[in-house]
Amino acid sequence: MSKPSQHVFVTVPHPLLRLVSLGLVAFVFTLFSLVLSRVGTQLAPLWFPTSIMMVAFYRHAGRLWPGIAVACSLGSIGASLTLFPAASLNFSWTAINIIEAATGAILLRKLLPSYNPLQNLNDWFRLAIGSAVIPPLLGGLLFWLIAPEAVASKAFLIWVLSEAIGALTLVPLGLLFKPHYLLRHRDPHLLLETLLTLVITLALSWLAMRYIPWPFTCVIVLLMWSAVRLPRMEAFLIFLATVIVVSLMLANDPTLLATPKTDVMVNMPWLPFLMILLPANMMTMVMYAFRTERKHITESESRFRNAMEYSAIGMALVGTEGQWLQVNKSLSHFLGYSQDELRTMTFQQLTWPEDLNNDLEQLNMLVRGDINSYSMEKRYYTRNGDVVWALLAVSLVRHKDNKPLYFIAQIEDINDLKQSEQENQRLMERITQANDALFQEKERLHITLDSIGEAVVCIDVAMNITFMNPIAEKMSGWRQEDALGAPLLTVLRITSGDKGPLLEDIYRADRSRSDMEQEIVLHCHNGGSYDIHYSITPLSTLDGDKIGSVLVIQDVTESRKMLRQL
Repeated sequence: MSKPSQHVFVTVPHPLLRLVSLGLVAFVFTLFSLVLSRVGTQLAPLWFPTSIMMVAFYRHAGRLWPGIAVACSLGSIGASLTLFPAASLNFSWTAINIIEAATGAILLRKLLPSYNPLQNLNDWFRLAIGSAVIPPLLGGLLFWLIAPEAVASKAFLIWVLSEAIGALTLVPLGLLFKPHYLLRHRDPHLLLETLLTLVITLALSWLAMRYIPWPFTCVIVLLMWSAVRLPRMEAFLIFLATVIVVSLMLANDPTLLATPKTDVMVNMPWLPFLMILLPANMMTMVMYAFRTERKHITESESRFRNAMEYSAIGMALVGTEGQWLQVNKSLSHFLGYSQDELRTMTFQQLTWPEDLNNDLEQLNMLVRGDINSYSMEKRYYTRNGDVVWALLAVSLVRHKDNKPLYFIAQIEDINDLKQSEQENQRLMERITQANDALFQEKERLHITLDSIGEAVVCIDVAMNITFMNPIAEKMSGWRQEDALGAPLLTVLRITSGDKGPLLEDIYRADRSRSDMEQEIVLHCHNGGSYDIHYSITPLSTLDGDKIGSVLVIQDVTESRKMLRQL
């Protein structure tokens, strides 16, 4: 995700409190530097106040610079008055410190990226030039102009060296520090590793300064070990602590550098070779691990790039504000925009308004960490103004400090599927309407059949009963539930005459008889009988295929009784 090119300043909710804090920090570090100078040592004194002021200028807007200069200067002056009489104060030195700090802050803003000032070795070189080379040389030159001629050259060297050491010790810490870095140490593993590395480094540095020849070579090895183990912020913090401890040791006992420690050399004459091999081996393994990791990262990026670019579905990297950072060809083809055009737009601009709120709500849940991913069906506008359907799946990529970096969106074209679903839905609606109409017609038919005074029996092609109306149930003596699926002639016992033979083929009997020629009797299952007249009507499909018959039975008992009487 691209970062703004302009400098990002620290927000100061309480400027007065910030200035007082800077003054106290300047007081403490000035007091430490003056203590070193007062004790006296062969090592050039360290001077931290200029670096503190430089970092404060760098991190704050120009309108606060006068207040920062006053606060830091008062802190330095207060520390000086604590150790020296007021008559020894030289305000011209304070002015030189302010000039150095302002020059360094301006150079650092010009030379370093604002978002992440120390990303690589080139950035560190620029930091060294902007804070530990040019400003100290400028300050040393100004000091040389006002210093007594007899000590001007020596004073120039001491000034430049002390300012450079202070800058290389404090400026990287000041540039890198952010409040959220403190939250990282809620991780017990990182906190324990940092504290153990700090304790081991300081303890071994103390032993090296006391008992080993060329002690600074040993300290270099220890600091390299710390740099390899820890993140850069924690590593620079250990560098500062080591410089403070070693400088205090030299200030309290200047003979540490003068004593050759010959006893160690007598017993271990080849110790220098160990000092040569340790840093070399350490850097070899560090560079090997770095190259291996870079190779893996390159391969992973290549795989991801190919998988994204040649994916059959649309894929995109989307910024936290909704801007398209990277899109593949499938998504570009789906929406009708070129990849360059999409990178100038946001997904909010292309989302159907009714789907936007739901999308944003789930996006916010993803950012808060309530969910790990989400998917939804949503609509987009194409370049031609058409509305198309897509299946969206979104996940979030975070930084190690849990800060959201960008979203990975997979956008699958389901427009044809949604159109098919809509067509199927319309078809199902028509089928449902037809079924409703058929059901209503069936209900009307049942009501009609139940209401008429004749028995109606429906059979299939195998002459098994499929329906009986109440009159048929009464005349046959069978309930419909019991008769369903039973053979017709088992349920309806029909004879020729009251005591005649059973009819075996009601179709043929229906075609060959007449009312006057033959009396047909239906015997009830519960006892009794009925003189009947029946007719059979076949049922067929639209194609003419026979599916059964309808048997209509009319009770003619009374009419035949009257005929017999006549």
